[in-house]
Amino acid sequence: LQYCFSRRVDAMGSGGSTLDVKQRLDEVEKACAGKKIGSGKDELDVMKKCSEELRAAMDEVAAKSSPDLHLIDRIGGLSDIIYCNLDSRITLDLVQLADAADVHKALLDIAEDLDSVRATKVSPKVQQKWTEAEQQHYAQLLKELAELIKGLADISKLPEALDEVNQKLEALLQGVKKELAERTLAQCSGFSTAKFGKGFPGLLQKEGPDLLERVHAPVAKFDASAQQVAQIAEGSWEALAPVLAKQSAQVATHLVKVSLQQAAVELAQDNFDGAMTAFAQMQIWWPHTGSEEKEVLNESLGKVLDLADERSFACEADSTADFAAKLDALCSQLAPERAALAPRLAERRARGPLKQLQEEMEKEDANLASLLSSLKDMAAAAETLASAEGLEAAMSALEDFLQQKSQSIEADLAKVLEIAAGYDEIRPKLSLPDTSLLPRIQVLLTSASLQRAREELCKDHGLNPALVL
Repeated sequence: LQYCFSRRVDAMGSGGSTLDVKQRLDEVEKACAGKKIGSGKDELDVMKKCSEELRAAMDEVAAKSSPDLHLIDRIGGLSDIIYCNLDSRITLDLVQLADAADVHKALLDIAEDLDSVRATKVSPKVQQKWTEAEQQHYAQLLKELAELIKGLADISKLPEALDEVNQKLEALLQGVKKELAERTLAQCSGFSTAKFGKGFPGLLQKEGPDLLERVHAPVAKFDASAQQVAQIAEGSWEALAPVLAKQSAQVATHLVKVSLQQAAVELAQDNFDGAMTAFAQMQIWWPHTGSEEKEVLNESLGKVLDLADERSFACEADSTADFAAKLDALCSQLAPERAALAPRLAERRARGPLKQLQEEMEKEDANLASLLSSLKDMAAAAETLASAEGLEAAMSALEDFLQQKSQSIEADLAKVLEIAAGYDEIRPKLSLPDTSLLPRIQVLLTSASLQRAREELCKDHGLNPALVL
């Protein structure tokens, strides 16, 4: 057949024909022999060449003043064979091929060639057969979609199932018609309500906020596909995304409240690690709470933070410093207007030795060793104490106290000098005026000692040499 076609084309190019219509039809008849039934894409190109040859033959016959009816009948008979070949090819398997669109076009091109040689057109029949096969394919896809949704028993597989549902919908939207679209829309509604509506809140609570990010894009795609299906079905679609947003806010609000309650329980027991764990859980969900709940949640958070302050100040454990630092980091995001706890706690802790120092000085029998110990503790927290209210007054009182002691016979003068030296060492760290105390104490102590020696030496009798020395 290819050889004959090539000869005819060459002849036409030279201005004449070496093959009459009868010979041409003989070649088509040979090519179509035994091929009334076609399969897949096999020899589809041969059918195309045959249909083109029939079209050319009919053009020649019709151009004659007295058309040969016998030739016309032969052309019609051959066109029937080619049509049957096309019709038998169109099956569910064919429309499911990856290049189904190209095959569809090729079939219609051949059918249009046949239309030109027949009294009744076959291209509408080919198209109808193709559409029916496609709808059969879409019905199969819809069945698979329904089975997928019905078979979703493990709600933890919801995100993966959503991806599969989106794939099925994408395939269905390639050509699904109204009747199947209506059934598809019903499946979408069932999936949205029965699976997401009922199962998503529990899954979100179990999986955490990361689930929201995982399903955000797939849900948007699902809504877009379902909306297209609704248009084909001439129905309506209630978007899933807003429903999930509302559910997510409700779950987040609930878990924030639960976390705050747990934090309060832990704080009441001075379990600062447990409280911090509860606060951390709360922080995870806080951004996802509803705006209408923020005022109530902020109020609850404030009360728990007040309790955290109270228990931190009441507890003497060193672990509260770490807790305060972590809590401040949390508050910088959730309650930025709140005064940081760690600096206040550090100042409170630092003021402890200062308070002890003041209380000891007020005693009639003040213990110099205790004063020295308090002063050393103050040195460890000097930077924090530098801004403490009443510091200068307390240090001024210490100076007066030491100056008085330096002139006392009963005082442990070595301890007085040691305290004065320690005081001078931490003075710069406390941001106090640079007026050293030790030299002044030394002068006072020397003056007082000389005065006592002078008084002893001036006695008329009863001189105590040891005291003078």
